[in-house]
Amino acid sequence: MDWNDARYFVFAVRERSFLKAGAELGVSHTTVARRIQAFEREWGVRLLERLPEGLVPTVAGERFLERALRVEREFLAMEREIVGLDAGLAGQLRITAPYLISRYLLPALCREFRRLHPEIELQCIAAFERFNLSRREADIAIRATSAPPETAVGRMVAHLSWSLYVAESEAEAWSDADASPCYIGLDDERPEPEWLVETFPQARLGARANDPMLLIDMVEGGMGGAVLPDFVGASVAGLVRLCRVPSWDCGLWLLTHRDLAQGGRVRAFNQFAADWFKRKNLENAEP
Repeated sequence: MDWNDARYFVFAVRERSFLKAGAELGVSHTTVARRIQAFEREWGVRLLERLPEGLVPTVAGERFLERALRVEREFLAMEREIVGLDAGLAGQLRITAPYLISRYLLPALCREFRRLHPEIELQCIAAFERFNLSRREADIAIRATSAPPETAVGRMVAHLSWSLYVAESEAEAWSDADASPCYIGLDDERPEPEWLVETFPQARLGARANDPMLLIDMVEGGMGGAVLPDFVGASVAGLVRLCRVPSWDCGLWLLTHRDLAQGGRVRAFNQFAADWFKRKNLENAEP
């Protein structure tokens, strides 16, 4: 049995699509489908069914998946253990961060880190989703959160404060009792939040955005006000901070899998990043 065939099968089930599995594995979707179909012919059993919701394992596929995942966990644990023992300061280091951190903080951090460690190749990934550190989808995750996952180890390197920002041209409307300024919420914000009703009772939730960069563009364009981290508000020209929103405050964490925590590249980046964020003093950012 070729482990790669089993691996293709695991990814096909996980992604429910040959196309997505191929993208994750760095091969074409036809390669994934062909290898799985050849495996099925060789073993005389059908492992996958095509349903409207995507690829679904058969009964035999479920049994095979259980064993294949067990093997995958062992391979990944072995890889993490070996990488975690590598004290060298050369090679690849994968870092993932949310879009706003990736846009406004990560480039400068990585540029300064690379000056000290030019042999470390940084792979930076801006993403909404939380990458799986156990599967080494990333070596280090930078996360803005009040509750880091128990499956990761790390430290809080900064406190992030958040405030309501508007374009300069819109600031006056927010102090006018007869105006009805527009509040731009996140995609999952439905009613006006309690803090907004108490502070600006005349404001109304008039728009939503599912992308933080789109949210900033809407505020810059004078469409309304939105809650942004202060390090962003301080970086975007023409924005006015109306008030702090303490209920949004959270920590900024550097996280990694415990098996990788003592690796040379991970330790070097985490130590440098911790010092870098301390110097930045993000909580006291001023627009």
